[in-house]
Parts: sequence; C-alpha cells; structure tokens
Amino acid sequence: MASTYYSYQAPPLKHYQMSLERIDKFISEIYFTDVNLQSRLLAKHVAPTTLSHFKADGRFDFKLAQCAEYEPVEVGYNFGPIWSSHWFKVNFQVPKDFVSGLSEDEEVLFYWDTCTEATIWDENTSAPIGAFSCAEPHGNVRDYIPVTNQLKSSTRPTSDV
Repeated sequence: MASTYYSYQAPPLKHYQMSLERIDKFISEIYFTDVNLQSRLLAKHVAPTTLSHFKADGRFDFKLAQCAEYEPVEVGYNFGPIWSSHWFKVNFQVPKDFVSGLSEDEEVLFYWDTCTEATIWDENTSAPIGAFSCAEPHGNVRDYIPVTNQLKSSTRPTSDV
C-alpha cells in the first residue's frame, strides 16, 4: 500500500517589506495612534498637572519624604546617578467621564515608564498600593498600575522611585 504525503506551504507574501511596515504602523506609538492598536489599548489619557522631584540622600521612608522639599520637573526629566533614591509627586486630574463612563472590563491606569524600580504610595493612608520593576535595560517594558478604586474612593496615589 502506497502512502501519500501531503504538505502545505503558506502562500508567499507578495510584498514582504510592505507587510512589515503595515504591522509596524498598526502597533506603533508614533504613527496613526488615533486608529491603530494603541488607540484601543489607551483610548483616553491625561498628562500630569504637576510633577515634582526630590533626590534623597540614602533611603527615606514615606513619612520623611512627605516633608521633603520637591522641585518642579517636566515629563522626560533625567535623574540619577544609578542606585540612588528619588521621590516624585505626581498629580493628575482625571476627568469624571473616565471613571463614571467605565464599563466592567475597563480600568483607569497610572502609567510610569522610567525603567526603574518604583513603589506607588497612597498619601492619605501612607501605604504602598503597587510597585514597578523594569526587566529590560532599554526602557522596553511598560509599567501600569490600576487606580480605578483610588479614584472612586477619592484618594490620590503618589510615587516613590
């Protein structure tokens, strides 16, 4: 009895480079962000209303950091050196429709991208509410923390980096 061997080969892409460019633009954070995958992942966003920084000499606990003098900085601020402690106060105004218009499968997220280890503190309870840890040295990891519950209970998270 003779056996028959069937193989399937996917049709070749006619325009390989064009296909790669389309995929790149579909996932891009720069191009067509109003209609690509990024618009679906982060449909609405707001910038911080104020961002301030304090460079600590050594380790500081949260209560000491609350009393420290912070200086205003802008998004994109470079801080260092490595293995040093820095505290940031981040204030943002979340529009009411962000919270009131949420469906059950949606959340409000705080996005922090410094490629560092960071702890997020609730200034009302003096308790940590989350942490970030960057796995890659080139900033390719995004860190998000849900803040929907804090917004609904009127607490404001701040961050320690």
